[in-house]
Amino acid sequence: MLSGVGRMVRVKPEVEEIVRLLAHRLGYEDHTIRNTALVYGLIFLSLTKAVPRSDDEFIKMLNVLRYALNQFHTQTQIPLFR
Repeated sequence: MLSGVGRMVRVKPEVEEIVRLLAHRLGYEDHTIRNTALVYGLIFLSLTKAVPRSDDEFIKMLNVLRYALNQFHTQTQIPLFR
């Protein structure tokens, strides 16, 4: 079923920056985090059908992600986002 052929996708710069920061923090390659995030996102979308209807809704989701990542990383005293 999987052909092993990659596809180019358009990713918002803000999202790509989160991928890069998280990959660096967790010790993985960017593509590993990006692919895992896509799979988790597809699982979430298939269960909830919660697709943002506007850029404003997307930005709110992005801000929730930033907040969650900062909360998760407060134990290291080095937040990902300031």
